[in-house]
Amino acid sequence: METPAEIVAQARRAVEVFGADRVLLTPDCGFATFADSPVASARVAADKLRAIARAAAILAGRAFSR
Repeated sequence: METPAEIVAQARRAVEVFGADRVLLTPDCGFATFADSPVASARVAADKLRAIARAAAILAGRAFSR
């Protein structure tokens, strides 16, 4: 799973290529199940969303701790 710092680095690279108005932070799904075989647990999904939220806060200049 990506850390907030890794997400920030990837987002900054994307902004350099595409521009800030064309870059969105999304989980790119990955939380689905296939044939009753879970790809990710609820905890993993929550951790991924938390990392994205922290990265977004860092990028917006309003980082928070937790």
